[in-house]
Amino acid sequence: MGNTGRHGGITGRHRFRALDPSATAAIAAWIVVALALAARLFRADAQSLWYDEGTSAQLAGRTARGIVTAAAGDIHPPLYYLLLAAWSRLFGHGVVALRALSAILGTAQVAATLAIARRLGGARLGLVAGLLAATSPYLIWYGQEVRMYVLAAALGAGLVVLAVGDVDALVAHGDRHGDADVRPRPVSAAARTALIALLATAALYTQYLAGAAAVAVGGAVMALGWAAAWRRRGALPRASMGRWLGAYAVAAALFAPWLVRAWPVLRDWPALGAPVGLGFVGREAVRTYAFGVKGPAVGGAAWGLMVAVVVVGVGWVMWGRGWGWLRAGSRGGRGWWAGGVARVVAAVPPAMVWVASLRRPAWNPKFIVAGAPGFEVLLAVGVVGIGEAVAWAWATRATHASPLRGGGVGRRRAGGAGGAGGTGDVGGGGGGMRGGIVGSAAGAIALAVVLWPRLVVWRANAYDAAYQRDDYRGIAAEIAARAGAEDAVVLNAPSQVEVFGYYDRGAHATFPLPIGRPVDVAATERALSALGARHRDVYAVLWATNESDPESRVESWLNARRHKADDRWFGNVRLAAWVAERQPSSRPLIDTPVVFGDTIELLEIVAAPARPDTGSHGGSSQTRQPLTLDARAGGYVTLDAVWHAVRPVDRDYVVFTQLVDRDGRMVVTRDMRPHGGMSSTSTWRPLPLDQPSSPAPSYDSAMPDGPVLDLIALRIPPDAPPGDSYRLVLGLYDPTTGQRLAPDTGGDAIDVASVTVAPP
Repeated sequence: MGNTGRHGGITGRHRFRALDPSATAAIAAWIVVALALAARLFRADAQSLWYDEGTSAQLAGRTARGIVTAAAGDIHPPLYYLLLAAWSRLFGHGVVALRALSAILGTAQVAATLAIARRLGGARLGLVAGLLAATSPYLIWYGQEVRMYVLAAALGAGLVVLAVGDVDALVAHGDRHGDADVRPRPVSAAARTALIALLATAALYTQYLAGAAAVAVGGAVMALGWAAAWRRRGALPRASMGRWLGAYAVAAALFAPWLVRAWPVLRDWPALGAPVGLGFVGREAVRTYAFGVKGPAVGGAAWGLMVAVVVVGVGWVMWGRGWGWLRAGSRGGRGWWAGGVARVVAAVPPAMVWVASLRRPAWNPKFIVAGAPGFEVLLAVGVVGIGEAVAWAWATRATHASPLRGGGVGRRRAGGAGGAGGTGDVGGGGGGMRGGIVGSAAGAIALAVVLWPRLVVWRANAYDAAYQRDDYRGIAAEIAARAGAEDAVVLNAPSQVEVFGYYDRGAHATFPLPIGRPVDVAATERALSALGARHRDVYAVLWATNESDPESRVESWLNARRHKADDRWFGNVRLAAWVAERQPSSRPLIDTPVVFGDTIELLEIVAAPARPDTGSHGGSSQTRQPLTLDARAGGYVTLDAVWHAVRPVDRDYVVFTQLVDRDGRMVVTRDMRPHGGMSSTSTWRPLPLDQPSSPAPSYDSAMPDGPVLDLIALRIPPDAPPGDSYRLVLGLYDPTTGQRLAPDTGGDAIDVASVTVAPP
């Protein structure tokens, strides 16, 4: 009985109850889940919606019938779109609202990962695996994307939770590990079968390949359990097999009508990339699981440390004395089971992608997201194993006792079933306590080794545009700042109209070009001619041109008829701008060709908008009145340059056009290969100028013979100070060395004109 006296025992005022370990674990689990949700909502609007997300956003605004009809002609089933449509009607159509659904689904996958690891190895393993999944840059990426892959992954994780629970009941109870709280709660066989069938059917209706992989991971874990039961008991568990096979048969039957309807589209859909081998898929899968979809290159040291954590930790658990579950000489304990489940879950989706690629290449990180929980559990096993190995080694050294003999450590758990080393009873006296502390520290260090490079990648995804999604929001903003009402926007992939329209809101006339796949050349040329007759400047949003316009028909047409101003990347999407010639234009500004580096001649040059009283011919180019261009800040100057090879050129030069202030400082530059970036000087053939060909290239000619017409536009910065103190210079340089070709007129460039800049 407790002493309540003044100096003895514990008084009521000081009495407290230690928190129940199961309650502590539950609180910690909820903290991990909250962290996962926060990581997925953090800066959810920092990145633009990209191409596929625009499709999701557009479909979410349709009726259920419209969604189903559209999905039947696409490569994705309708379930996610229907769910997103219902969600957006409740919470809105903004970027954060749309991505919040994925954040919640991604958090559910993290919670399932925690539950899987907890059933495999106890509460602490679950917490470590949950923390790793919560902070995985790969899972955060898809937890912030308005697409269906995270839904398929969450459904697959749910199937693995059910499978691990069923196998735990079949196999794992033979190994008494003392974690009664991780045993599956009793659920009626009918309810469990219905739940399995529901999750499997939903996964199949979410995405064809990723959904099938999600279904496969649950079945693979269950098959692993059946094999273990057969080895242990010499008989297959017929009830469990009937439940799972029956549920999967129901799912297949429910999905079959949709598959029949969508099969003609799926059968003819093009490949998603180049052919891939098993080795490539395996390497890319591990890299993706470890460090995400996009990110800065991770050095060999980070890879080496992560591999060391997995090898040492998993090796201890599976071949050593980890978690106190392996009896001497036994390799059938739960350490092997945990490692086996993790490897199977991680390996099945990449294997399915490889098999699918045998017929049609289909590698993409999004298809293997259902396998990520297996990788995170494997990492967690490594972290826990290192902590326990260090705790065991320390306790053994302190007690001088062998773990396989009576007394000391042998009858006790080496560090507990702990996460970062555990705090179980190892040995006797202070050695066990110190061993637990040292083991926990070692586990914490191992966890930091795994987390550090992944957090570097996550930070880059959050803040660095180079490692983010395609920036259609930035493209729309750039066009809005530069284009007028008379200008047009070309979208080379027709369905870009959905994501571009999400940000442009119909402010500019848009034209999906080219027409047809393969390209209908005549129809495309007619559409471009009509566009050119009605619109002044043209902005093109170019994505996946190898598929949509492999011969660059649209760009070739525009390069021959408009002055190309710039060509910029916004992620994997290009924004190119072509402007009509500004008026009035000058007459040719040189009488004698200018030779650059004894290899390339500038035969002719015309500039605009020219001041009418300047640039007139008064004899030679050295004696004529200098040309002055009148431009506005934010406007354009245009140049028509005609180039010719004097002799064979051995490298590809870049044409630079610069606006320079009175102090010689460059204000803006436009650097591009000739003819809108599509002509390589190394392919130019010298021709006698007494047999000239037209300098204007034909529509379907990638490289004209003879003189090359280069239509150049330079945009004056909107913040350029007004005044008449600017020079426009032109030249060529070698991009590999930066060395300029010297013109025979002297210097390293030619002065084309002086420029007077007026306010916007």
